[in-house]
Amino acid sequence: MKVFSRKSAFALIAFSVVGGVFVNNALNKADYAVVNTSVLSVLQSAYENIAPSNPDLAIVNVVLNKESEPTADFNYYKYKASIVVKNNGGRLINARVVLHGDVNQKTVVVRNTDYGFSLQKDKTYIIKGYEVLFDGNYNGGEIPLYVDITDETDVDKTNNVFVSKIFEGPGKLKDIFISDISSDGKIELNFNDNRYSIKKHNFEIWRKDDVLIESDSEKYFENTAFSTPLGYHVQENSAKNLEMDFDRDGRTQENSHYVKFSEHPYGATKNHYVFVKAINPENGYFSVSDVIEVGPQKEVNRAEFLKIFVDTLKIPLTTNEVLYYTDISPDQWFTPYVQTVYNLGLLNTSATSFSPEKKITRGDVLKITMDYFEADITQTTQKKFRDVDEDSPIYPYVQSFLADSKAGGLGVKFNPDLPATQDFVKNIIDEYRKNN
Repeated sequence: MKVFSRKSAFALIAFSVVGGVFVNNALNKADYAVVNTSVLSVLQSAYENIAPSNPDLAIVNVVLNKESEPTADFNYYKYKASIVVKNNGGRLINARVVLHGDVNQKTVVVRNTDYGFSLQKDKTYIIKGYEVLFDGNYNGGEIPLYVDITDETDVDKTNNVFVSKIFEGPGKLKDIFISDISSDGKIELNFNDNRYSIKKHNFEIWRKDDVLIESDSEKYFENTAFSTPLGYHVQENSAKNLEMDFDRDGRTQENSHYVKFSEHPYGATKNHYVFVKAINPENGYFSVSDVIEVGPQKEVNRAEFLKIFVDTLKIPLTTNEVLYYTDISPDQWFTPYVQTVYNLGLLNTSATSFSPEKKITRGDVLKITMDYFEADITQTTQKKFRDVDEDSPIYPYVQSFLADSKAGGLGVKFNPDLPATQDFVKNIIDEYRKNN
């Protein structure tokens, strides 16, 4: 069967009208209403079949591919967007269609024909190569993209926008650190970045207890302004961390940012995590700090240290039964570890006792580790720890430690005679095994 053209359809309607009037005149007055109704139904049905309906252009998906990072001359991320549009309404023929975003984005006219933009009902079209910019001062935010028909009526304008979420790491709030801790466990956080001020940004504290953090890097730091060093880890933030169930402590208006956990973090039995988020209220863009991990400061005795040392470095255990110290017996769990490290020449061979339960000092941890890796202790530097004098036996070790740039997270004091914590031990060993 052939499909009638639009002109043929109108001719048919016209013929039907004339025929209907002629038949209607031939009938009596009582039948007029029935015949007239039948003619209008035919006209309405024919018109609905041939009359064009309004289009409904919608964005159904956007894919952003990063093209470049911010530079000193142009502090923006650049992306190329692939935008999938669909026409849910009537056919669109050579219309004027405009694509645009927020204030940072361009406005462009979209064409797929010589005369404009055309798209049949229920069909999709991919707009490629649209450039999207995102402010390099921020980690994340939402980028809305809009598609508008300017010369025809769009049936539904609610679906003309698609919002893409962006996150670029690492954290833009640089050098976050713990500057103080009160007796009740309240921690003061600060960072060295003056781009984010309380005049232009809203600050939020996000905290979580005992959660698995996704991080590509972890660094140990200490604040040594206290009688006991205040140790903590700083881990790189990520988009996945932002999706976790962190608790928001609300906004803070201070230059310093305070957080209090459910328990005092250094008397705790689990780790606590916190980071700062700065939000630009004008556009919702945000920057985050890295994540600070604060946990129990468990001091390590001499026997525990040797086990950590041997296990971490995968040193084969000595199996001989010769005992060198009078305070160690064959059936004690730490005996093979003591024998192993003694045989390596890392312990005091002139001593008659080992004192396994005694807390190991930070200075002993550094000396044993550096001796094992045969570090060059003749190195020197202008840098000094305030509490280590030149006549101290540990002085050449800490000077070499500083010269190797391995002490960046330890503050201005070394505290060689204080008990070492698990975190301190792990940090010292890790610093030397990185390149060995």
